[in-house]
Amino acid sequence: MKEQELITETVEETVTLSKLTERAEAFEFDQRVAMVYAKSKIVPKEFQNNVADCIVIVSLARQLGVPEMMAFQNIYVIHGKPSFSAQFWIAAFNSCGQYTSINYDFTGEVSDGTRACIAYATEKLTGKLIMGPEVSMITAKAEGWSTKSGSKWKTMPELMLRYRAATFLCRTVAPQLTMGLHSTEENKDIATEKAKPNSVKTQDETVSLAKVVEEVVKDEPKPHLVIAPETKMVRDNDLF
Repeated sequence: MKEQELITETVEETVTLSKLTERAEAFEFDQRVAMVYAKSKIVPKEFQNNVADCIVIVSLARQLGVPEMMAFQNIYVIHGKPSFSAQFWIAAFNSCGQYTSINYDFTGEVSDGTRACIAYATEKLTGKLIMGPEVSMITAKAEGWSTKSGSKWKTMPELMLRYRAATFLCRTVAPQLTMGLHSTEENKDIATEKAKPNSVKTQDETVSLAKVVEEVVKDEPKPHLVIAPETKMVRDNDLF
């Protein structure tokens, strides 16, 4: 019985080490890719010579299944929270292969403040029509989106209705695409100050995307491996 338990523990530990090794190799690959982007002159200036932030963007692009350059061109950080533009989420939804392209159904009139929009698509596997929550100018006014100084809701209501309805559809129907992130337009409506692309200023300092991720990563416990002698593998208590 003890011998069987030892074999089971050895197999589990070997599998764990294999997974950690794969993670380490993936991180090293991302780092090499990030170094190339950091040296590029065509990525946004905030990412030039900034390997740490580039690693985060490369990792996010892989998780979202989108081209890395697309992620670089569409990411913003508002009050320490990374977000992508509504156009990015629409493109990600339309290209994911699970649904048809997003369409929009409008009701009401802009002139009397009753204009409303619902974004919808069809699930390709089942043919089922899926619809997101309705977004209206009444909602925009009640939430304070359209009353902010310089708000695009005042000058481009049709476009903003489309953007907000589409992001609501993405987040409610395909949360695996958005991963809980809000669109840039949403964060700007929520934020109390105007955001700048790819960075956010809190008092006198600029908080980078890398620092935001660092605060999360540093609290994660490091892997502690104890490999049985039979595996003939080197012990490694601090892989990363």
